Amino acid sequence: LVLPPDDPGVGGWGYHPLVPCPHDPPADTYRLRLCLSLLATAGPFFKRGAPGARMDAFLTFLQRYVAAKAALAPLPMETEVDYQGAL
Repeated sequence: LVLPPDDPGVGGWGYHPLVPCPHDPPADTYRLRLCLSLLATAGPFFKRGAPGARMDAFLTFLQRYVAAKAALAPLPMETEVDYQGAL
């Protein structure tokens, strides 16, 4: 079994939200806006049962992602309002 390196910036397994990534710059909110539009479209179908539990887990990761984004660069006002409305 090969273990990942201790420094998340070196590479390895997992994702560390505070390590800059060239594919997701700190000031870019495209991924967040995409998730918010998916939540607005498909969210009502995932309220009960097993899909609801999976949606709860997804929302936990989304909140972590948004908190990390906001720690690196302030979110645009319209994105922040859309995020608060989605929760």
